[in-house]
Order: sequence, then C-alpha cells, then structure tokens
Amino acid sequence: MNLHNAINSLSKRLEQNNNFRVTDNDIKAFNCIIKYVNKTMDKNISLNQGFKKLYTYNLGLLVQKYDATIGCSIPHSELHHILNTPYNIILENFISVINYQYKYKVIKKAGIDIHTHPALMTADVKLTNLEKLNSILSQYNYNDLLLKDAWEAKEVDELITKQLNNFINEL
Repeated sequence: MNLHNAINSLSKRLEQNNNFRVTDNDIKAFNCIIKYVNKTMDKNISLNQGFKKLYTYNLGLLVQKYDATIGCSIPHSELHHILNTPYNIILENFISVINYQYKYKVIKKAGIDIHTHPALMTADVKLTNLEKLNSILSQYNYNDLLLKDAWEAKEVDELITKQLNNFINEL
C-alpha cells in the first residue's frame, strides 16, 4: 500500500466507523498529518531537482520509444523497473557498453569490415581482415584493449560517484 492509498483508507475508515467517535481534535490531527506528508513530499521533490529532470528526460525517451502518452503505464513501469534494479547490475551493464565501444573503435580504426557476416565474406576479405587484426594486435595498447576490458567496476564506480558528487555540489 502506498501513502496515498493508506491516507484514503484511513480517511474512509474514520468517516464510516460508528463505534469510533471522531472529535474535532481527531480531524485536526489527521489533517495536520496529511499537511505534513504533502509538505514533506513537495520538499523531497524540490531537493531532488536533478533526479526529477533525469526522470522526466528518460520518461520522454520511453514515451517516444513506445509511441505512448504520459498516461501510459509502460514507460513509467520501465523507469520503475530500472530504479528497482540493483546498482551493481546497472553498473555491470554500463561497463559492458563502454568496454564494447572501446573494442569497436579499435577494430574500426584497423579498417576491419564488421558489417558483413564472416559467412558472407570472400576468402580474400577474411584474409585481409585477419591481417589487419594481426597488425593491430601486435601493437601493445590495442592488444590489451581488444583482449581485456578497458574499464573495471571499481574504477567506473569511483568515477561515477565523483561526477555525481560534483553535480550535486553544484546544485
């Protein structure tokens, strides 16, 4: 049960329960609680404007992706799924993306044809690609980039944390 449903449920119960005599003081107390909760929720949003912007921006991307409207539950559900995903899983996925990009750039720089499936390549094209790959692997830095991951979880997490701290401190 979320906060909104809890307040509505309690409100109805207090209104409908004949065994419980509601006094003006009870109503004032309940209204005070509602006012406090609403004020706290508004304060949370105002203190987290960066999160609000990121949420709204990503919601816009998902609305566009699904050809939906703001009232459609699919984009919201996907955002909530992301927010409920453990950070380490999101971090691992991010690291996979950036490591793949590095490898892709090295292969592209070598001039290797990666857009054609090897089964559709002629023997000459395969041989040329292998020669280019061998040439690039003979260079130490590229060898490491292709055969190992350029980024590790601890390093990426530290960089993300540093960037977030800088961002938050600038707000």
